[in-house]
Amino acid sequence: MNRALGVSTIEVSLKAGEKTIPLAISRGDRSKAGFLVWGNDFMNYPGLHAKVRISEKRPSLLIRSDVTPMWGHYSIGKLDVDKKNGVRSLKISSNRQDFRAAFKGGMSQSPDTDWTVPFEVAEEGEGLWRVTPKEALPPGEYGWYVDPFTGFQGGGLFDFGVD
Repeated sequence: MNRALGVSTIEVSLKAGEKTIPLAISRGDRSKAGFLVWGNDFMNYPGLHAKVRISEKRPSLLIRSDVTPMWGHYSIGKLDVDKKNGVRSLKISSNRQDFRAAFKGGMSQSPDTDWTVPFEVAEEGEGLWRVTPKEALPPGEYGWYVDPFTGFQGGGLFDFGVD
């Protein structure tokens, strides 16, 4: 765990078999698609594929953090490859979700649940957490997504791909 400008940051590594691979954060751009209540918000990350590729179908993420990685602030996102625009996209909300959330006291900044992978969290040691998908991951693009309101790294993605 690092502190940058007095703000806590997380460090993320991918554990696949005997290998532990540090993951770098990618910054995305937000976009909108659709119209009115049928609109959606996406975070778009550069490139069609993550640089880190594994064949392990149920890898773990090792996260060094002073807070428990939990749904709402962090998630394992499933990204959609957009060849036309040369990006990988993660659906983070829909206008319909935002409309409902406005009446409950806030906007949704977590990925759409259809675009996430359920996971389990276990504390490995002080400030070290192991996050493991509950099921095997099919081939595709994934990443540890940080909610935009979660400090310095908000909106970032620690990305990897499963071949």
